[in-house]
Amino acid sequence: MSERVNLKVSINEQATLDTSKKKRMNLNVILFIGTLIIFFLLNFFNTNDSLISAKENRTLAEMPVLNWNDLISGKYIQDFELYYSDSFPFREFFITCGSVLLEMKGFSGEDEVTIVESKGNYVVVGNKAMSLYYYTPEAAEQYSRALNTFRGKIGNEVEIYSLIVPTAIEYFLDEKYSDMAPPQSESIQFVNDLLDESIHSIPAYKMLEENKNEYTYFRTDHHWTALGAYYAYTSFMEQIGESAIPLGQYSEKKAGQFLGTTYNATLNKNLAADPDTIFIYEPFMEYTFKALKNGKLTQGEVIQENKEGYGKFLGGDFPSAHIETEQEGDRILIIKDSYANSFIPFLIPHYEQIHFIDLRHYSGDVYEYITKHEIDEVMFLNSSSVTSHTGYTRILEEKLNLN
Repeated sequence: MSERVNLKVSINEQATLDTSKKKRMNLNVILFIGTLIIFFLLNFFNTNDSLISAKENRTLAEMPVLNWNDLISGKYIQDFELYYSDSFPFREFFITCGSVLLEMKGFSGEDEVTIVESKGNYVVVGNKAMSLYYYTPEAAEQYSRALNTFRGKIGNEVEIYSLIVPTAIEYFLDEKYSDMAPPQSESIQFVNDLLDESIHSIPAYKMLEENKNEYTYFRTDHHWTALGAYYAYTSFMEQIGESAIPLGQYSEKKAGQFLGTTYNATLNKNLAADPDTIFIYEPFMEYTFKALKNGKLTQGEVIQENKEGYGKFLGGDFPSAHIETEQEGDRILIIKDSYANSFIPFLIPHYEQIHFIDLRHYSGDVYEYITKHEIDEVMFLNSSSVTSHTGYTRILEEKLNLN
């Protein structure tokens, strides 16, 4: 009799457990489906069509245009993922929340190091945020191959220079964290070794290394400062056998403080409490600067104090622009990314004309441009990201017909 009672109790307990488990499973299903429905409705009624993120200080990805080739190659899916990650509802709110959580998740030691997993990924050490660096040998090979192919197409009458700018993490990450980023010195040298012997590599790396204790890179922005660009300029002058203008000959001026791109990506409170300072070096020679904006050439200054942050240099990025000076001499074309913006003003005393093209935005024929403006020299000035990803090099290949 006793055994029957125990068995009955056991069966009842099991039934109660099964019912409880079933309820939890149903609740989980309801929560999961409910979350999907909520996000579906939020996306359906999402009116966030902003093209610029003020927090991150960058252009947001636009909805890709569907075509057969991109769909087959997988590019459409990649572009759509970028578009969605840039446009989902309450994105700015979630970025702020994510920043707070990541700071809580980050480990703090004597250096207060935090890893921030955002686009590009960043490491924050004290009051300095740096983009992590990744090395891809295939990307480095593709970039050097593109420059060599350009050399073959343009002929030997035009001198070609290559300046690859190391990013801040190369100089400012303590050695004990060196496994976070491979040495850019080796990847830059790898590219240089593959270049045609007629392409001149500018050894800016060494000069920046020798002066890394100075304010050569911003702490809250991924660019170098005007001082860092000046040291690269001195390397270039040494390469072409000219004397660099002494820095003391320029009028140095503080042009305000700002929080730049790496702050906007990390929203770290240590950076917010200690903004960067912009120092500018005013050109002391007469020049005329015209940039192509919205299809029209617009005259301006190479230092634009009304702009914010790094935008003070040239006023930002344009498809093309040029500077005419009172010098008589050579004409140079710089095919560039934004690192060139603080570098270019230092060339004014040395060239009759300085042209620059940003192939991310320029749609014209570069070879016709070179012929039309009687260009003597071409410089490729880009950051070391060309050894991390193939995206920029693919733009070079497409816009310069290098395939």
